[in-house]
Amino acid sequence: MTADLILTNGRIYTLGATRPWVEAVACRDGRIVAVGDSAAIGELSGPRTRVVDCGGRLVLPGLTDAHIHFLDYAIRRRQVSLFGLTDLATVRERVAAAVADAAPGEWVFGWGWDSHRWDAQPVAALIDDISPRNPVVLTRMDMHTWWA
Repeated sequence: MTADLILTNGRIYTLGATRPWVEAVACRDGRIVAVGDSAAIGELSGPRTRVVDCGGRLVLPGLTDAHIHFLDYAIRRRQVSLFGLTDLATVRERVAAAVADAAPGEWVFGWGWDSHRWDAQPVAALIDDISPRNPVVLTRMDMHTWWA
């Protein structure tokens, strides 16, 4: 058997109980078929095998969480944080401060609110008076509900 891809000369973490660290890995048809030292894995190389010298760098298994909202999280780090707020007055204070810093007509974004902590549900009337010249969009902590 020949590999389609070989990563060699790496610090490769396998997550395996018996061999957590190796220096080479061979793949075929999108699956890992062997791990070990560079010499042994090199034996699986053929004329069409792509060999990547990792130069001693760390290689980790590819982990995918299809529902992580990572990009959204990165973008929202620059928005008004409403996490952990237990009253609407504090929400209004934070939004009002962001509106005061924004140019007229500029959108103001915030996120992290949780109406389960409040005595009222979020409705536009609760923020309209503090943002007469700026559209405001506040995303719930789970990123599935907007308050505008």
